[in-house]
Amino acid sequence: MMAFKQIGRALLFLTLCAASYSQQYWIQQQCPTTKSLVRLSFTDTLNGWAVGDSGVIVHTSNGGQNWSIQQSFIITPVEDVFFINSNTGVALANDYSGAGTIILKTSNGGFNWSNARYSDTSLILKSVYFLDTMTGFMGGISPTVPVILKTTNGGANWQKTIIHNSICFDYPILRLNFFNASTGFACGGYFDRAGIIWTTTDGGLNWSDSCISAEPLFDIHPLNGTKVLAAGGDPEYGSYVYTSGNTGASWSGLFLGISGIAQRIAPRTASEIWLPCGNIGKFAVTTDTAGHWFAVDIQDSIKAFDTHFASPFSGWSVGNRGDNFIGVILKYNSSIIGLQNEQTNVPVSPVLYQNYPNPFNPSTQIRYYVPSGGSVIITVYDVSGRKVKVFDEGNIGQGEHSVVFDAGNLSSGVYFYRMQVVGKGSQYDLNKKMVLIK
Repeated sequence: MMAFKQIGRALLFLTLCAASYSQQYWIQQQCPTTKSLVRLSFTDTLNGWAVGDSGVIVHTSNGGQNWSIQQSFIITPVEDVFFINSNTGVALANDYSGAGTIILKTSNGGFNWSNARYSDTSLILKSVYFLDTMTGFMGGISPTVPVILKTTNGGANWQKTIIHNSICFDYPILRLNFFNASTGFACGGYFDRAGIIWTTTDGGLNWSDSCISAEPLFDIHPLNGTKVLAAGGDPEYGSYVYTSGNTGASWSGLFLGISGIAQRIAPRTASEIWLPCGNIGKFAVTTDTAGHWFAVDIQDSIKAFDTHFASPFSGWSVGNRGDNFIGVILKYNSSIIGLQNEQTNVPVSPVLYQNYPNPFNPSTQIRYYVPSGGSVIITVYDVSGRKVKVFDEGNIGQGEHSVVFDAGNLSSGVYFYRMQVVGKGSQYDLNKKMVLIK
């Protein structure tokens, strides 16, 4: 009991300190809509989308400096959005009238969106996730049974996967995420009943469930190594997190002592993670990989529902403000951590950035910039010069892009990555080194 009281006092102290300086962390941006925004998807530091009430979709192609409205041609609230690359995206909308879910698709960055009702109108689909342009998943409930759908042809057809239920058989899927092509997670639940985590180890064909909490979980996110973080909560007791150090085999929970319900998990660095806490107008933040948490208040009656960091200095959050729920877009103020955006001076030739994190285990992000488009191939080699991974990006448009290198099946050591760019009358060959430590 004494240890619990000491932790509580520490959390209160950190909460008060963080609240005093909260305004510096996030800067409100000009928002092109008055509609509340609930979900974000960024493919790199330049290209991002936000969705929300009344079918609204907004887009930036210059790192959040400007946002514009894209036409969805629906008035139904859009609940989730996922962009596979800067051209291809999928969004889900539900009006809960018994007519099922509207699936929105674009193949040109949202310049044009198509929309159609999913064929089984008994389903309410809440989350969408794609591993690549062909393989994707949607999760929800139908009508009292959790459902996860899988496509292997880019969404042309969807098939129900097998969920092996224990006693948790009537709770909706609220969020999907994957460690790699084989191992994935889903989470969900209902208030005052249960919070559930579903796990797959065969690429999403079969799922097993675990009832781990009394309140729903709204997001789940693989961290480093075998560590996984889930977050949720309820209006009465506030936010909770659950962590696993063995890829979901077992979980331990932590009551944060922070009001609000954790909506999303947004790592800024390998150790610093932000959780937007919804209607309460706070963030929960950790700087030691979910060991300890403190609260950061948001000013001006702003509530945040989704947050995303494309890099340690490029972060965004969306939500609403005031009693009229006016849409809000926030940008992370990277100047407070002494980092400058590498895109301030736009390069005139391709750039291959240092991977992050580095050293890494088992995955790392490789970012690159192409000033005028071109054909891009990124190849990873071991120290002996053997190819271990090839990313054929095809013809890439102008801007910053990234790939994720998963070295889960490789041994510790030094690796090299090479970017070859063939553009209009020009060729570039760039190389960097990275270190895998297991």
